[in-house]
Amino acid sequence: MSEGNDLRRGVGVGFRLGTELTVSTLVGAVMGYALDWFLGTKPWLMVLGVFLVAPQGVWLLTRQLKQPNFQETTIAKMESRNKTTKRISA
Repeated sequence: MSEGNDLRRGVGVGFRLGTELTVSTLVGAVMGYALDWFLGTKPWLMVLGVFLVAPQGVWLLTRQLKQPNFQETTIAKMESRNKTTKRISA
């Protein structure tokens, strides 16, 4: 049963990191699109926004992975949320 829990924890960490990378890229695209709409320069600012913000997302991702005990602290946060959810649902 421990292998299943480890797999779930690993998948949870992977989803968290993937979500952060995706959201940061989407934020750059939406900001660029909004500026394109306002200034009438479609699609250049959206492309520029993606290319400027996506590397920042990768940098944030690598910075989080380099933190000592990244996986343990993430797992502890997830377990505390699960305990809270179980208390609420019980």
